[in-house]
Amino acid sequence: MILRSVLTRATTSNCSRQCRPFPQCRPSFSTSLERVFNPTETHQQLRSMLRDFVEGEVEPQANEFNRREELNISLMRQLGELGLFGLTVEEQYGGSGMDATAVVVAHEELSYSDPALCLSYLAHSLLLVSSLSGLEKGSTSMYH
Repeated sequence: MILRSVLTRATTSNCSRQCRPFPQCRPSFSTSLERVFNPTETHQQLRSMLRDFVEGEVEPQANEFNRREELNISLMRQLGELGLFGLTVEEQYGGSGMDATAVVVAHEELSYSDPALCLSYLAHSLLLVSSLSGLEKGSTSMYH
């Protein structure tokens, strides 16, 4: 709550100078904070779905796989079946077309029970996706 009030105060100030780390005059900063602190219905649905998945699938396996220092491949496949890979990829390329807030929600919920799985998910879903999205949009052959 303290962080939210500090950030809100910093973004709503009528300051005429550009200050760091809180650039008061940038409306996109407060807009993005608004999305994080006031998620949309879609974000809330994503959180609810992930919370149920984490409680039912992730929590029961976390200690066993972490103790053995192994990645649960079948659980990663389930994440893919849920459509969690490529959250920010445009729908026309098979992604979900969601925003960065959805990615934050996914990582928050997955890391609750199994941070190691969450890091593996992050590497596969974001690092690869970022590499692919950096390629020229005109070349769609890689998506097929």
